[in-house]
Amino acid sequence: MGVSRVRETVTVQESWVYHCGHCQHVWREDFEVHHTDDGHGGDAASYYRGGERSIAPTADRVCGNCGCYSINARPSPRLRREPLMPPPVKPYDLELIFRMRRLHAY
Repeated sequence: MGVSRVRETVTVQESWVYHCGHCQHVWREDFEVHHTDDGHGGDAASYYRGGERSIAPTADRVCGNCGCYSINARPSPRLRREPLMPPPVKPYDLELIFRMRRLHAY
């Protein structure tokens, strides 16, 4: 029977600035990034925008003004990347934990 590891996830807010090389339109997009250990010593990042999964900030952006694909992306210098506060920890159900230990399931 294999041993499963709990993977720690760190969530940060990132803000990216985009500049269209064709019409000079500039805009900013905010992302929530979940960094998780991939199980092989690397980092796996998942990007979310507006609560929905999104592609990476540097991938395949289109200008909303002219439809051009000539977009330069860079992290916003105005906002620092800070970890979000983890969700509050729920108290443990000690009776359930002891029962699981007696069954060798925990």
